[in-house]
Amino acid sequence: MSKARCLLIDDSEDIQLMVQKTLFELCDVTPALNFSEGRRCFEERSFEIVIIDLMLDQSNGMDLLKEFKATPGINQLSRFFILTGKESAVDEALGHNYGVDEYIKKPVDREVLKAIVRKNLKLLRVDAPEVVEYGPFTIMPGNYQAFVELSGKRTELQLTVKELKLLTKFVTNPDKTFSREDLFSQVWDNDSNSTFRTIDMHVSSLRKKLQDRGGLIKTVHQVGYKFSLK
Repeated sequence: MSKARCLLIDDSEDIQLMVQKTLFELCDVTPALNFSEGRRCFEERSFEIVIIDLMLDQSNGMDLLKEFKATPGINQLSRFFILTGKESAVDEALGHNYGVDEYIKKPVDREVLKAIVRKNLKLLRVDAPEVVEYGPFTIMPGNYQAFVELSGKRTELQLTVKELKLLTKFVTNPDKTFSREDLFSQVWDNDSNSTFRTIDMHVSSLRKKLQDRGGLIKTVHQVGYKFSLK
């Protein structure tokens, strides 16, 4: 199984090296040394784990956490850690109010860090199949990754969580027609804040991201959608 992805936003090269050495069996660690670099990485790739130093280039990492939680993009299910050398109950409470999953204090014990990451990855992957392969698609729901063959090249798709769920539902049920009611209950869990129009918008966005494979998701007039290689 592919390694998980970890984004580490910390301006200390010693911390960067320590985390990479500690997590090398569990994660591919992407280092970012400042706010702007961390923000760019977060927007461009999906990560299971995002670790943010509280004191970052004379700024407060809590501000970045708040921003990421407010606009998660493709990282809607990431697990967020705050890393800090400060002893402040106020900061810790604030982090939990913003939705941090782990608040880790320095100096960091490497075995404890590994155990915390392993625990959070397990929470993300519970009941998720390792790999779904069908036609030109390879989907790893546990890693929130999906790939498609485009012009003979394996290309990673940058999908939202709902788009990934939709694609997985379609690919694992080829030639089955799903009504909008089906998708609303199975993918949106009957979310009272969503409508059938929301489903149509997500399918349209997914088709665009699939490029010339988008036509594999077919509209069934007045009913819904189905996925077919035929």
